[in-house]
Amino acid sequence: MAPKFGKDEDLHAYREVLLIRRFEEKAGQLYCMSLIRGFYHLYIGGRPSSSACRW
Repeated sequence: MAPKFGKDEDLHAYREVLLIRRFEEKAGQLYCMSLIRGFYHLYIGGRPSSSACRW
């Protein structure tokens, strides 16, 4: 069974998901501008999973 989050944990998880999203958006822009070389796979849609793994 998943642990119950309180208001503080919910807010922390939301902020973490938002931070990851902003990072991915910026990295995607830089990749499209050829400022990041090689292959870059966006993880868009998977942020809740990556944040939840910490709990």
